[in-house]
Amino acid sequence: MTADTISAPIESPSSIASKVSLKLNLAFNLISGFWSAALGILLVPVYLRYVGIEAYGIIGFFTSLQAFLYLLDFGLSPTFNREIARLSASGGEMTDKIRALAKSIGAVNWVVTLAIGLFLVGISPVLARYWVNAVNLSVADVTQAFLIMSVASAIQFPIGLYSAGLAGLQRQVASNIILIVFGTLRSFGAVFVLAFISPTIQAFLIWQAIISLAQMAATVMTFFSAIPGARSKAKFDKKVMRSVWRFAVGNMAISLTSLIITQTDKIVLSTMITLEEFGYYSLATMIASTALV
Repeated sequence: MTADTISAPIESPSSIASKVSLKLNLAFNLISGFWSAALGILLVPVYLRYVGIEAYGIIGFFTSLQAFLYLLDFGLSPTFNREIARLSASGGEMTDKIRALAKSIGAVNWVVTLAIGLFLVGISPVLARYWVNAVNLSVADVTQAFLIMSVASAIQFPIGLYSAGLAGLQRQVASNIILIVFGTLRSFGAVFVLAFISPTIQAFLIWQAIISLAQMAATVMTFFSAIPGARSKAKFDKKVMRSVWRFAVGNMAISLTSLIITQTDKIVLSTMITLEEFGYYSLATMIASTALV
């Protein structure tokens, strides 16, 4: 037995488990990102075959609008991630505080979700008639598409929040499995719907909304099942919100800067060119951004 062997540190089981967990998290993050990018690129031509480039322009415009509305999350998702990670690292005695945090920030998130959904539903007819320039699609078709996307967009708020919570709990494997499963259902299910049920933008978007709703339910249930039982029922706590608002506002400012750089061109162009031309622009932007990722 050599001196090096004698002096070599022996890793504890918790240290080994931590390294394994880190590797699994990294692996599933990479797999999820790659799979999402692959689905986004490979299946878009199939979607375009059925719904057309003008309909794809509708999706591109609403996605950009939705990105700006994410500012009304007030930076809660990254804040939730940080606070959950900090509390979970402190041990089991922090369970009550984690549940109080989830209750408090979650309540604000659900209010924002409802408000954004109602706001988007309200402005959808106005956007369809006066903002986008459709040629082949009727105003009624565009309005219906916007209304369906309003629901699907609002659902993204709780999905984002509780996915951030799962990351804070080091449950990224579970979070990425949800993303992969529902991303696959969303993409290949949409192809099935377009091919065998109805080759329309409305049918495509209804399927997207249904899958988003199911993904939201799965994400929320997975998050709360990952928290051990607390000693008392959690309640909304104003102190929690006061303790995190500075960090949340800072994240919102960073998001605003990023959105101005990446999304302003789309919002402006959407009212200057036809919806078909904007569809090509959105498609080119999506391919370029996916390639960079």
